Amino acid sequence: MRHDFIIRWVNLLLATLFVLAGVGIVSLAAAQGDAGTWAEPANLSLSGTAGAPQIVDLGDELLVFWEDAVDHFAFVRGREGAWSAPTTAEFPFATPAYYPDLNESQPTPIFSPQLVYDGSGFIHAFWEDGEAAYHSRVPSEAFASFAEWSVRQQVAEGVAQMAVTTGADDHLHLVYVRRLETAELPAGVYYRGSADGGATWSDPQLLYASRYFRLPDEEDANLQIAAAGVDVYVAVDDPAQARILFIRSEDEGASWRQPSVIDRREADDGVNDVAPSGVRLASVEDDVHLAWQAGHQGRACGYYYRHSEDGGRSWGAAEPLYPGVLNCSQEVRVLSGDQNVFLVATAYDGEVVQASSLSVWLDDGWQEPAPQAALSGFTHPETFRPVTYGCGRDMIVKDERVIVASCGRSVGQDIWLSSRPTSLLVEQLRTTPEWAPPATAPPPADQEEAVIVDPDLVAGDDDGFHAFWSQAPSPESIGKEIYYARWASGEWSRPIVVASDPAGKAVQPAAAMTADGRLLLVWSGGTAGDLFFSWAPVEGATQLSEWREPRQLPSPQPATSAPQLLVDQEGVIYVFYAVPLNEGRGIYLTTSADQGENWSEPVTVFDGAAAGWAMVDAPRATAADGLLHLMWEQRSLPTNASETTLYYARSDDDGRTWSAPRALEGVQAEEARAVWGQIVAADGRVAHRAWQEWDGAQLVLWHQHSRDGGLNWSRPARVGGFADTIMPASLLQDAGGRPYLLRYLAPAGEGGVSVTRSQLQLWQWQPETEEWASLESVDVTSPGNAALAAAASPTGEMAVVLAAREDGAPVLSVIGRELPAPERTPTRLPTLTATPPPTAEPTATRRPQPTATPVFPTANEGGGPLGGLTFLGADSRVVGGLLALIVTVVVVFVVLIAVMGFRSGRQR
Repeated sequence: MRHDFIIRWVNLLLATLFVLAGVGIVSLAAAQGDAGTWAEPANLSLSGTAGAPQIVDLGDELLVFWEDAVDHFAFVRGREGAWSAPTTAEFPFATPAYYPDLNESQPTPIFSPQLVYDGSGFIHAFWEDGEAAYHSRVPSEAFASFAEWSVRQQVAEGVAQMAVTTGADDHLHLVYVRRLETAELPAGVYYRGSADGGATWSDPQLLYASRYFRLPDEEDANLQIAAAGVDVYVAVDDPAQARILFIRSEDEGASWRQPSVIDRREADDGVNDVAPSGVRLASVEDDVHLAWQAGHQGRACGYYYRHSEDGGRSWGAAEPLYPGVLNCSQEVRVLSGDQNVFLVATAYDGEVVQASSLSVWLDDGWQEPAPQAALSGFTHPETFRPVTYGCGRDMIVKDERVIVASCGRSVGQDIWLSSRPTSLLVEQLRTTPEWAPPATAPPPADQEEAVIVDPDLVAGDDDGFHAFWSQAPSPESIGKEIYYARWASGEWSRPIVVASDPAGKAVQPAAAMTADGRLLLVWSGGTAGDLFFSWAPVEGATQLSEWREPRQLPSPQPATSAPQLLVDQEGVIYVFYAVPLNEGRGIYLTTSADQGENWSEPVTVFDGAAAGWAMVDAPRATAADGLLHLMWEQRSLPTNASETTLYYARSDDDGRTWSAPRALEGVQAEEARAVWGQIVAADGRVAHRAWQEWDGAQLVLWHQHSRDGGLNWSRPARVGGFADTIMPASLLQDAGGRPYLLRYLAPAGEGGVSVTRSQLQLWQWQPETEEWASLESVDVTSPGNAALAAAASPTGEMAVVLAAREDGAPVLSVIGRELPAPERTPTRLPTLTATPPPTAEPTATRRPQPTATPVFPTANEGGGPLGGLTFLGADSRVVGGLLALIVTVVVVFVVLIAVMGFRSGRQR
């Protein structure tokens, strides 16, 4: 009996603990429900046959509607993150009821509708079948009942394109392109309105006539419509006349102003430059925004925008939209929010989404776009397969959330919905120019024809920065001298030569600062390419006499390349370098534990000859908390047209042994090649790596991060837009360990179209959302291609040096800014697991299998798409309360067991 009694109480305790744990998780989730990141995507369709989603705002809930390859159409309804089961039904735009002549063997005609909600309880559908446009409506709650839909009503004929919206007093506004030409109704753009929920419609009203709309290819004409109170706005492409028009009504469509020209082809546009087209329209009250693509100002195709503060009565000048960030391979949408207008740019590789970014209009300008990796794809939470977006997408802003429904491909196609709050997003996107004016270093005497290459920059503890670079006598020669200059308080010191070899070379300097104030330097030099090391006390580094006599470091053979210098927390100096060619080719490491007096024999990090690689080069390393992270390049020959792949390995024993190399993968294009890569680590567990990959047509900036010391990495995510010329970049971190990404874009050369001016783009990593937020771009004066180096000081200063040529002479300029106060954001880290078993040694094969991506707890685990619930980073008071409650239950349970046991003993 006592045994049964104890079992019952144990079961009761376990049930109580499960309930409390559930309550606690929900409470913790609710405490963090507005974490500011994208909610975990919810699979709405659950069919594998879905595509082309639409979101319909029903006021207190959403309807998500999509096309289905088997069932024609399906939908779900949702409120507060709870979604109905997918429902299929018969609809007026997919029914044999209107086709009595069909026999059983003929398929039912299917048409894609535009759905809108009028605010009075009705959902309206508009569709066209190539001959005419139709309308039907249904009470919202009876959407799936065909009998409740009104009989379809023809609203226009000869329609090439149409757009519809709702305005004040639930007024319906329909605008369409008519390509039929009659005496009464010429071809052109027409408007019809309905003030009684679509029961009756106003007569067709001609807004803009053009016989060009009769042409068959005008079916691709683009129309946009928006309403704000009694104002109605229409934007339309006029492809035949290469212009964009804006038309407005101030009385709910009863009358219309004459069209105004927003943009048109200009006299100096190239023959093959894109004509103004693809206009997008959004409005918040009297603020009206237009964005479109066009080829102006020497660009074959770029995005432009105009803004009106008075409902389209007057307009600001047309301005380029993010030159160097956006190009016409990307799709742009503008979204009207409750208080703000947002811009979403999406880059595609064919039909697959490769990158997305978000921006917001603030302070009379578009803020710099912030990459949104969550809108490119994710790992399926059940199958662990990648889900790629690209088969249709719709998005709205509702209740201060950006809501996106995307068609994703994995096993079949499904509709996935996610959202994120706009409040934190707006603050992240709000940018204020912070860059100081650039300062140029005084040129060395008698060096007018020289070329500056291989710059490196090190931050000091006193707000000073230390720059090193190699200098060649002419553009056709190799670097012969290593220069040093210090930048502090807005001024450069006079550059001095710290290493020189007139008969050989002195190139690829790499520097580091020790905790005791010594400035360390390594470089590749001499006639054979040996490795050299020197140092100076930082306070005397501007004096050549303070630099120690260079000493040669051990290497298995000469012809070293790309040395990388690190100093760990214990003061151990690490020098990584490559032997690119010949029998000893590979990546090597030598170390010194006595301030550079003695050096270890080289450790082979990677044996390129044994792996069968033609060439190995460019190691890039970082050290943190006893872990070493290393990236390097595999290259093919010849070097002037080589394919390049980046590899990664890690060491947890001070570099004595290394994990099996694994390739970094961005896109799967065979012609893709890496052109730059870098890695940083805030501590031993959190690491970031970034690289640029050239696919033969565009340059892509990629990023991954690891939260378990490099054992596993996130999916590669694109940062920023594309570029069509190879430009340098830099990955660095501040004193608090927060990473920053920089990219330099210069005016494109002959045939290039991407950039109109030299520009530095800066992104900051957001650990709360695990996304990159764009701080701002800044125009710089360095012309053409330039080399770049960047560093952040312990006091929160960032400096960037650009080495270029101007008017035939070498120029080294620096530009700086303050960084946000460094702070460490606690990150929930997964438990470290054993290093994955070694894979087969890499060979010259272009595309090894990428590392599998684990599923870690995210900032939205357990939350619905509209809830954004999370168990991570919860308020400690909630956690403490939950734990205290569980402990109390356990104590009560023990006391009850003791009492009952005592009573049972007395009864016996």
